[in-house]
Amino acid sequence: MRTLAALGLIALLTVPLPVLAGQRRTRCADYATREQAQAALQRGETWLDRNNDGRACDNHNFTGTQTRPSPRPTTTPTPRATPSPRR
Repeated sequence: MRTLAALGLIALLTVPLPVLAGQRRTRCADYATREQAQAALQRGETWLDRNNDGRACDNHNFTGTQTRPSPRPTTTPTPRATPSPRR
C-alpha cells in the first residue's frame, strides 16, 4: 500500500501546475510575438523551449516566415598560391 501511495505522489509531482489548476498548457501558437513567448518561458513555462537553449518557440512561425535561428557563419579558407613546379 505504501508503494502505491508513493507512486501516486510521484505521478502527482510530475504533472505541470497549469494542468493541476485545470488550465491547458500554452503553446507557441497562443502568443502573437516571440517576445510574449519568451516572457512566458521566463515565468516558468519551460515546455516552450524544447531544445533547452533558453529561447522560446525557436521554430514557430510568428511573422509568416520561418524563424529559425541564424546559422553560425562558416569560415572560408583563404586561397593560397600554388608554387609552380621546379624544372
